[in-house]
Amino acid sequence: MQYKAARRAALTPHIDNVAASLRRQPRPLIVIYLYLPDAALLQQWPELRLRARWHRYHIYDWQGAAPAPSCN
Repeated sequence: MQYKAARRAALTPHIDNVAASLRRQPRPLIVIYLYLPDAALLQQWPELRLRARWHRYHIYDWQGAAPAPSCN
């Protein structure tokens, strides 16, 4: 259980930074995870959706809002 807590504490700030960047400037993101230690960790970011799962891989993609059209 300590392993999961340590892993969560280590990954959360990094994913928070990526999520903030993607919310400011939406663009495609795919996350491929081998041996996902805690699937509940990724549920903190509702834009990350499980796209596929096979063997020990979990593949998520970012389903954020589309960028606003530019007025040129």
